[in-house]
Amino acid sequence: MPKTLWEDPPVTVDVNFMFFQEDQRAKNRKKKINRNKHLKKVGIRVWQAKRIRRRNRCLR
Repeated sequence: MPKTLWEDPPVTVDVNFMFFQEDQRAKNRKKKINRNKHLKKVGIRVWQAKRIRRRNRCLR
């Protein structure tokens, strides 16, 4: 008797191609975009945030 479809062993698919590694530039770009979105939401302009971050860096 021939094997039916549901008795066949499951086909293994290489899933690595779905979760491809992003290069660092793409990751940084996303981070920057998300940070700016957040700053827009809370109402701080980007240049002010940069100034604040620079000031905080000096305080350390």
